[in-house]
Amino acid sequence: MKKIILLYSIVLCALFSSAQNYNAVLVINDGMLGIMGADVTIGNQTITTDFWGEAWFSLPAGTYVYSVTANGYSSAQDTIEITNADVWEYVSLQAQTYNAVLVINDGMLGIMGADVTIGNQTITTDFWGEAWFSLPAGTYVYSVTANGYSSAQDTIEITNADVWEYVSLQAQTYNAVLVINDGMLGIMGADVTIGNQTITTDFWGEAWFSLPAGTYVYSVTANGY
Repeated sequence: MKKIILLYSIVLCALFSSAQNYNAVLVINDGMLGIMGADVTIGNQTITTDFWGEAWFSLPAGTYVYSVTANGYSSAQDTIEITNADVWEYVSLQAQTYNAVLVINDGMLGIMGADVTIGNQTITTDFWGEAWFSLPAGTYVYSVTANGYSSAQDTIEITNADVWEYVSLQAQTYNAVLVINDGMLGIMGADVTIGNQTITTDFWGEAWFSLPAGTYVYSVTANGY
């Protein structure tokens, strides 16, 4: 009888001495939605989050250090405390960002003062024609406007690294029409030169140039004049 009581007492002690486990649920999110596929580590256990961004651990009461890693996000580390009850811990990760530098130029030199827009951000280019954005990986539509130039629009792709995008703008041009005449009638066949362009006048004595805003020197020659 004494042996049975002793054995019963040993079993009871074993049952009560074994630590009770509780659920420790870490919910990994981007500030709004859960992040699926994040790796959450406590001690020697690593659990990958499910569709809802949840990683479920079964642990005895205590304080534990956890770490979180996820593709495209900055890692996180903190502690979680379990005090004789299940516990839920919400962890927001910051999307990892990269430099997206758009260099606006006229084909040779950077254009200062151009407005570059991506999403709801508009940045004005500096002296070098550069606009610096900090963005997570993805594909973005950008637009560029600058006084005296045609606007431009295209996409830029960021794939886990800084990226430089060179954008050449075309100078906005206007018609400059020189009408060569003898005081009454147009002179056909006159040569009109502006810069390195020479245009011969038509039947009406007109020479049509397409030029950006600016001041130009022109010269005219015609047989007999």
